Amino acid sequence: LPNNDDLRCIKLSQSQYNNLSSKGDNWQKPSTASWSTNCEEVYIPDDNFEKELISLGYDFKLDNYVLKSNIINITVLDVINKDISSLEGIASFENLITLRAGFNNITTLDVSALGKLNNLELQRSSDLVSITLPNNSSNLESIDINESKITSIDVSGLPNLKLLDLNTNPITEL
Repeated sequence: LPNNDDLRCIKLSQSQYNNLSSKGDNWQKPSTASWSTNCEEVYIPDDNFEKELISLGYDFKLDNYVLKSNIINITVLDVINKDISSLEGIASFENLITLRAGFNNITTLDVSALGKLNNLELQRSSDLVSITLPNNSSNLESIDINESKITSIDVSGLPNLKLLDLNTNPITEL
């Protein structure tokens, strides 16, 4: 078991997981694996996005998947200027408060599932043509999407929005 670098997660019952601290010294696992009560994986199709998750220590292997347990508690994600084309999988970052993903090649972005999101920075995402924001979110206060290709954006469900930067966008509908 300790030499299996393909092993990502070892699922345990809650009682087994609770006993790890007292008996875990005898249990060996590869460094790429984690102990968890939930081994759900999230699909991350963009290699550059996954490479950044690896460099930040949230993933260990470039295989288009990351353990949800490794990303669910992330509150700030900074992936600026990483040549990312897709943030597919971002919906599983359920506790994300700040997303900084500007200077990338993202064309569409759906952050509607990120109800805790407070700050969204996508400046100079020159390929961005479509964004779906959380609806009825009292948390989102700042959106910076300057120098993109957004033509319309719906902010009607964001009652506490304080900053909306759409500078240098071909906005036709707000």
